[in-house]
Amino acid sequence: TNDNFQGAHLAVQALLEDGFDHVALVNFTGSPDWSWVRECRAGAFAALESRPDVEFLLPSTPGLSRPERLLREVEEWAGRVKPDNLGMVCRCYYSLHMGAALRHVLPGGCRVGITVFDVDLPGSDIPGVRKIGCAVERLAEAALRRLAAVRRGADTPGRLRLPYEVVPNEALDAVAAR
Repeated sequence: TNDNFQGAHLAVQALLEDGFDHVALVNFTGSPDWSWVRECRAGAFAALESRPDVEFLLPSTPGLSRPERLLREVEEWAGRVKPDNLGMVCRCYYSLHMGAALRHVLPGGCRVGITVFDVDLPGSDIPGVRKIGCAVERLAEAALRRLAAVRRGADTPGRLRLPYEVVPNEALDAVAAR
């Protein structure tokens, strides 16, 4: 029961709508290359496809086991393309720290926006970080509706599409208002 394509697509689309013309996809690779990671990349690339003018970085390492390699790769890329604004999409809440660490290797004055997406995002608002998720309550409601339809014979067992959405973030709104 996941649809990482939709979550990643929405996350990249939100950054593009905010005017970011450089995008880094944090934790969108893996070894092994699991299906849910490939779904994320496909969703991100589908959003980027409509904007060929956008420069993007897909680091070869997720950075969770080798953060120094990820930072070096981002630093080399930033030196080559010289971003003045960079939107970062972090796949899963646990990779958010890597997105935050990337700020330190970017050129001074670079505007940075971070978006994280996951099925459910615990904790309070993080200033400057937009969240895209699926509330567990909404997921449970969708699953129960689907199960009832299957039992009535109106549907067949199968994949449940998660209702991802941009999570309102009062702290982010306060940062943007400054």
